[in-house]
Amino acid sequence: MKLGIISDTHDRCDYIDRFVRFFEDEGIEMILHLGDLVAPFAAKRFAGLAQRIPFRAIYGNNDGEREGLKKTIAPWGVIEDGPIRLEADGKVIVAHHYPMSAEEVRAIYPDADYYFSGHTHERVDVREGGLRLINPGEACAWLTGRATAGILDPAHDQWREVGWDS
Repeated sequence: MKLGIISDTHDRCDYIDRFVRFFEDEGIEMILHLGDLVAPFAAKRFAGLAQRIPFRAIYGNNDGEREGLKKTIAPWGVIEDGPIRLEADGKVIVAHHYPMSAEEVRAIYPDADYYFSGHTHERVDVREGGLRLINPGEACAWLTGRATAGILDPAHDQWREVGWDS
């Protein structure tokens, strides 16, 4: 299963549209948004693709319009508080908006293979023990000047970052 992982879109609709097209072209089978969509109008940009594949999102600290986001996403996806746990290709994936250490993740989810987080806008891909910690960076490019997201193929333990300079 190929998962499209994206975070911190912060209403940057031009990049959201670009990542949605990219995910569609790559045959992504599920989208996981790690928080800070910010507004319902930005969330709507995922609707076309998300009507065909699962869409799960986590509330971030800048998602102040929680009820509006929930109402907008409900017909084609889910948005919820993190952390969340899901399984894909026999691997356990835990996701949250906020970073956690490998020790913190293991204390709550001892069977986790991956921990995805956003919030910091900084790209991370490290292994600690049997746990892989990944932050796809920021899809908005507001802080770093680079819009990034990624694709995870858990069956082959392959993470591929994708992005563009602003």
